Amino acid sequence: MSTRKHSSTDGRLTQARQAKARGDFLFSRTMYEKIYKKDNKNVEALSSLAYLNMDLSNLGEAYGYAAELARLMPEDLNVGMMMSVILMRLGKLTEARALLTQMRAAFPDRAEILHNLHSVETQAKRHQEAAQFAMAAIEKCPTDPNGYNNLGASMSALGLNQQAKAAFEVVIALQPGHGTANANLALILAGEGKINEAIELLEKILRVAEAKHDEGNIQALRHNLGFQYLKVGRLAEGWSHLESGFSSHIDQNRGRRPQRSFQKPRWNGQPLNGKTLMVWREQGLGDELMFSTCLKELVGIGGRVIVECETRLIKSLARSFPEFHFRDVAYYNKPGLPAYHHDYDYQIPVGSLCGIFRQKIEDFDRSVPYIVVDPERAQVYRDRIAEVVPSGEKKRLVGICWRSGVIEPTRNSGYTTLDAWEDIFAVPGIQLVNLQYGKCEDEILAVEEKFNIKILRWADLNLQNDLDNVFALMSCLDEVVTVATAVNTMAGAVGVPVRAIFAGNQGWPHLGTKRYPFFPLTKCYLPENGQVAVDLLPIIAGDLRAEAP
Repeated sequence: MSTRKHSSTDGRLTQARQAKARGDFLFSRTMYEKIYKKDNKNVEALSSLAYLNMDLSNLGEAYGYAAELARLMPEDLNVGMMMSVILMRLGKLTEARALLTQMRAAFPDRAEILHNLHSVETQAKRHQEAAQFAMAAIEKCPTDPNGYNNLGASMSALGLNQQAKAAFEVVIALQPGHGTANANLALILAGEGKINEAIELLEKILRVAEAKHDEGNIQALRHNLGFQYLKVGRLAEGWSHLESGFSSHIDQNRGRRPQRSFQKPRWNGQPLNGKTLMVWREQGLGDELMFSTCLKELVGIGGRVIVECETRLIKSLARSFPEFHFRDVAYYNKPGLPAYHHDYDYQIPVGSLCGIFRQKIEDFDRSVPYIVVDPERAQVYRDRIAEVVPSGEKKRLVGICWRSGVIEPTRNSGYTTLDAWEDIFAVPGIQLVNLQYGKCEDEILAVEEKFNIKILRWADLNLQNDLDNVFALMSCLDEVVTVATAVNTMAGAVGVPVRAIFAGNQGWPHLGTKRYPFFPLTKCYLPENGQVAVDLLPIIAGDLRAEAP
């Protein structure tokens, strides 16, 4: 009996290893599960089941097998490292940090623990702490390129691009073919406005990754290249490469999100012939509104259209596109994010509509305002404004937004404080209206007192969540002045003229132009020669004065 059992286990091990080698993870997992059921202390089965479930995004199961392995091998460094990676992917950063801290005490000389601690702090957006772990790893292993690469990533996240660039150059000197460092260096070049140099470098390292069949790097590089192609107006290539952003090889924090799974095929623009298409939201609110400029292309397409969108947009979009059915985004909250509904024949993320309908810059001539506001709500805000600003005064109503709700070192140069708008406050004949969402009342009160002005706002209007009412208010304004936040795309979707401040060098949504093709009524203010957002406010104030009616 023992001989037959041993022979059976050996045969399954062989099958499991062969299946894993050829990339058939599902069959390999099945074989290892059979081995595990016979022998729940089989180290190879436990280790392989942990790794295979990680590859298949079954993170809960992966952690269970890793924990069993840890009980068998409590002193094994590799098992602890695997558990920390799974915890990070599960978003359990506190647990991952605690585990790695214990491991560091047990293995004080192992730099790989410091690398994982760097990853934890980076994911937690604690970039200064992450940089400290990177420097500690460099101190232990001064010729290991990974420590310098981590340091470069942290410096970049802190907005210290020259220091980041120097760190990545050390990595490349130590290991010329280091894909991640080359890619990061390319992104810094792009941030400096050297986009063609960035493209050349990314294309070069993509060829190397393709020659090595390094699928993870291939997809990440294609995704990064997509943005750079769009920046120089290579639209067809840009949209095509951005499709790699949904690859399971790319972390959701770096790719397109959510990374959903479907039983139904992707729509590629073919005739519907009476079938149903489901369009689903991706990215944040601003991107969703920007990509939704393509929804008009689906009117009269010859089939039913369902749109799964941001909850806050359902009422407004349903009014604007009565031909379509709008509902909340629906998927199961488990690895792979499988779809909840199956009442359609094809599906497509809203951003991918651009790859079908916006292949050339001329195609954006069809991008027009599309939000239809509630006329009764708009009248409410016209009446409210009239109570404060009598029609006889003929003031221009200017909505303002000066920062995002997310503040990070790499984004701060694109935002301002409200008191920096002094030049705009001094423009005669305008009445400012607050569009800044989040906690900002103290800022507004301080500015009103300091500059003796009045900024209109209403306590019963939730600027972050009640978007149907925000659209109604925006429709009453003469124009909007804003930094690059969702307010920019909201106003553009309503059809209000916008003066928008864009941080850094030209971003990809400009598509190789100085305009904002998605919303043609937007006037773009792009910094030059090291300028930041606050430097552009006097220029906008001058334009407001010069263009007074």
